[in-house]
Amino acid sequence: MAKMLQRIQVNDLSMAYIAQGHGLPLVFLHGLGASAQLWQDLFPLYRDHYRVIAADTRGHGESAKPAGPYSIAQFAGDWAALLAALGVRQACLVGLSMGGAIAMELALAHPERVAALVLADTWSYPDPEFCGQLDRRVLRGSEGGVEAYAREASTQVFSPTYRAAHPEAVERYVESRRQLPLEPLLAATRACLAFHIRGRLGAIRVPTLVLVGSEDVLTPPRLARAIHEEIPGSKYEEIPRTGHLVNIEQPARFRELLDVFLDEFLPA
Repeated sequence: MAKMLQRIQVNDLSMAYIAQGHGLPLVFLHGLGASAQLWQDLFPLYRDHYRVIAADTRGHGESAKPAGPYSIAQFAGDWAALLAALGVRQACLVGLSMGGAIAMELALAHPERVAALVLADTWSYPDPEFCGQLDRRVLRGSEGGVEAYAREASTQVFSPTYRAAHPEAVERYVESRRQLPLEPLLAATRACLAFHIRGRLGAIRVPTLVLVGSEDVLTPPRLARAIHEEIPGSKYEEIPRTGHLVNIEQPARFRELLDVFLDEFLPA
């Protein structure tokens, strides 16, 4: 996907993005340490019916990596500026983990740009167990560099069953992060640690689907349910025997749930 990425200046940032297809915009937001490449398998499936957009968040992928500190609100501001620059009036946002946090922040700060939300394996407040896991990543990264950070993260994002059955996927996950500069990654991690939007989500009034893997230890089902319970009319789906990266461990089920939601709330 890197060769297909384009660049655009938004705010103080050179942001790398990809946009394909025509129709109602379907925007995919990646998680911490990832990039737009996370969604590359979905582009061929949706670009015939939607205008599919993904991008590398500040400090990630091919986008610029200015010095921190970062914040989820800052990330959301970058994304809002990107959508404006691309002429997107309203979009369905599909966010995984940190991408879900950005999507919620964007829906509150720029509600006019959001038609619907799909929030996968994300969180809304600094839960102690969640923060403890991210703190361990910061510690490992500070002591041993990006690979040590990624090794620690891999134990948090894949279910034990998937790790045992697909060790090559774990290695791909680590390898994809090995070349990342450490400081932007740590700045983004600290942005996640500080994110707190609980108590404000009742203002979100668009159709919302909340997804979570039943074996997600990083953002477990109780954190997903807290989001679902606060967003009026939202739908909740728990995917059995699945960890944090539901789109990787259960891609068919993830697409099935996304398709049902899109057919109901954002028909092509």
